[in-house]
Amino acid sequence: MTPKDRLGNRYMINFVDFKSNYCRVFLARTKDAAAKHFEHFLVYFEKEFDYKIHVLRTDSGGEHASVDLFCKRTGVARQRSEARNQANNGKAERMHRIIMNMARCMIFACGLPLRFWGDAVQYAAYILHRAPTNSNPGRASPLEVLTGKSPPLGEIVVFGSPCTVYHDPRKKNFAQRAQRGMIVGVGEETKGYRVYLPKDRVVVTTQHVKNIETLDKEQNLQASVAEATSARSKKKRASSKKKKPWARERHVTRSVAKNASGVTNETAQSQEVAPDS
Repeated sequence: MTPKDRLGNRYMINFVDFKSNYCRVFLARTKDAAAKHFEHFLVYFEKEFDYKIHVLRTDSGGEHASVDLFCKRTGVARQRSEARNQANNGKAERMHRIIMNMARCMIFACGLPLRFWGDAVQYAAYILHRAPTNSNPGRASPLEVLTGKSPPLGEIVVFGSPCTVYHDPRKKNFAQRAQRGMIVGVGEETKGYRVYLPKDRVVVTTQHVKNIETLDKEQNLQASVAEATSARSKKKRASSKKKKPWARERHVTRSVAKNASGVTNETAQSQEVAPDS
């Protein structure tokens, strides 16, 4: 892929479980890294979900030749699709297209440079693990099919969301305590978000993230105005409930008597006396 991502990777390798549609994305600088990443995926998948992988199906590209030796050692059956016929490996090809479309939209929507495409494709796979899909019975997510439990969705935010990250002052009294950043993913080995700090031009993984903005400025302004209007209306309704019934009735009676200029004196008098009865 062009350009390279921020870590120098040029290739994306994705493995898809045919049963649950679970997808794992790996980034590589060269094509011959497919065997190493498949070994990582096989060990991780079998340890994490307690399922065995019996068949590996790939296209007929030469970059997958290094996988043959590993498959022979582990007893995994090897299948290849026909040349120039992507339909035989359609599930992996469609997943590749879905991830690329999601990553493209993420980068263009938040305005980050194209070198963050590696973070975008990994975050797209993270979302697809937890998103319902029509390919599974009952529109269950891939993780729900594998584990039997609904995955938590509280950590999913918009890619590129502005946020505030705690900054270590290193015992300086007047040093900056926070720094603005943009969320570009979720940490795999370290708990927390991966945040890009434009000032330092680095990506850090941290839990000390606050003030996450998942909407643009106009939407945030509309949301704040709507929230303020709702708060004022609730306060007004609460204050009206505290008024005494006789005071509210007297106010209504006086307004009716003032506006009804053509009524008789007896009617006006009865309206004035009504609150006291």
